[in-house]
Formats: sequence, structure tokens, C-alpha cells
Amino acid sequence: MLTIEAANGRCRECDSRIVTIGTLPNNDIVLKDESVQSTALRADQFAGDVWLRDLQSHVGTVADGRRLVGRMFLDGWHEVTVGRVQLRVSARSDLLV
Repeated sequence: MLTIEAANGRCRECDSRIVTIGTLPNNDIVLKDESVQSTALRADQFAGDVWLRDLQSHVGTVADGRRLVGRMFLDGWHEVTVGRVQLRVSARSDLLV
């Protein structure tokens, strides 16, 4: 299960196989910030694994202080910045502290 926590403390759990993040209303996680692409980021969940992928957004995605190129495996919790929006992302909700 993917858990996403915004800087304001709002938390959302997603169990869909594919979770999209961006400004469009049809995304699973909608971010209302002009620095974020319409669909900027995607998480793929299968067989207990969660992979995070930047969808070639203009501003880019930073995960744990490093620019995300391609995809990364989520193990534990991670600090993720999409455009100017900061999120905490975890593959398991019990890991967010």
C-alpha cells in the first residue's frame, strides 16, 4: 500500500496498481500548484513492490535530495519534491512516523 503525506499533514493511502500524481483532476493525487505538471509522477504497485517514476516533468522530481531519473524502488519512507510541492511517500503506512 502506497501512503502519501503532504506538507500540511494530510495523508492518503492508495492501493491501486497505478497511482498518478499531478494537477489534472483525473489523477489519483491532485496537487494544486503551478510548478507541477498535469501528470508529473506515477507509482506502480505490484507483487508487494512499489516503484516511483517521474513522467519527464519539466521541473522534475527530487527524491531524498537527488533528481529522480527513470524510476526508483520505494523501501521505507522517502522525501519527494514534485515541482515545488513536498511530499513524504512510503510503500507501507506503518513506516511513516
